[in-house]
Amino acid sequence: MKNHAGSGRPWLRPACRHKHLDDMEIIIQPTPAAATAVAARMLAGLIRKKPAAVLGLATGRTPEALYLELVDLKLDWSRITTFNLDE
Repeated sequence: MKNHAGSGRPWLRPACRHKHLDDMEIIIQPTPAAATAVAARMLAGLIRKKPAAVLGLATGRTPEALYLELVDLKLDWSRITTFNLDE
C-alpha cells in the first residue's frame, strides 16, 4: 500500500491528515467495565479542568454504562454543552 505524503500511515490520505492523530492514545482494557471506568475518569477530568466544555455524546444503549458512571461521580454539568449524536 502506498504511503501518502510520508504520513507513516499508508491508509491516511493527505486530505484527511489531522495534526492531532499523532497524539492519539489507544487504551486497551480487559473488560467493558474497565474500559467504562477509564473513559469516565477521563471525561470527569476534562469536565473538572474545563467546566464549560462542549461534548459530542453518543445516544443509544452502548454508552449507558459510561453515563451512569458519570452520574455517580456527581460532576457539575451546569456549564457543559452537549451535542447528542444519533445515526
